[in-house]
Amino acid sequence: MLLLYAAVAYLPRQEFFDAYQIPGLEAAANKGDIAAQSELANRYYYGIGVKTSTKEFLKWAHFAASEGDAHAQTLLGYFYMNYTRSHKEGLYWARKAAEQQWPRGERFLGWLYSNGIGVEEDPAKAVEWWMKAAEHGDEGSALNLGNYYAHGSGVPQSYEESLKWYRVAAKLGSREAKWRVMKYNWNAFWGDEKGAEGALSRYDGTWGIFHTPNGGIWKD
Repeated sequence: MLLLYAAVAYLPRQEFFDAYQIPGLEAAANKGDIAAQSELANRYYYGIGVKTSTKEFLKWAHFAASEGDAHAQTLLGYFYMNYTRSHKEGLYWARKAAEQQWPRGERFLGWLYSNGIGVEEDPAKAVEWWMKAAEHGDEGSALNLGNYYAHGSGVPQSYEESLKWYRVAAKLGSREAKWRVMKYNWNAFWGDEKGAEGALSRYDGTWGIFHTPNGGIWKD
């Protein structure tokens, strides 16, 4: 089973980072500040500086999403898909965010296609949306593409393309992608004639475990 990334976690904007600014956020949100509404939705969803509250999350997320805030739209998509199983509603908001070229929204929509949640399973469509998200700087989508090319899901299997996308993800800050590229370089150092294929084919999909050239297992 492929390990794919769909998480939409989002750090608060710098000016909103102080957890004690919740009253100020609420004051701004009540005046129609879309950024503040989106931030409050994020805070109540993840419990950042406040207790998680589905009621408060939905209130502020719908306010912001209806005004076009892509992050709030993505959060709503994730919520409806994963918690209430309202797939039609979840897909609606996921598409709204993705169509605005919001990277997390594009990644999430790709994940829905990859798993057939709310839509017919379509690996090629998943790749299409992850390509867009990766081009917009989303490390999780680049990592997903690396996984898909390694296993030939939705695309022709290509270890060279897989390694290319792992490198893209690594440059975007993905720790796991850096780890996989490092393992490829380590494998190449030991003189595996198959190059990228020899390195990536040894990866068994388990975090922290990689099959070494001599057939053993190296645990990170």
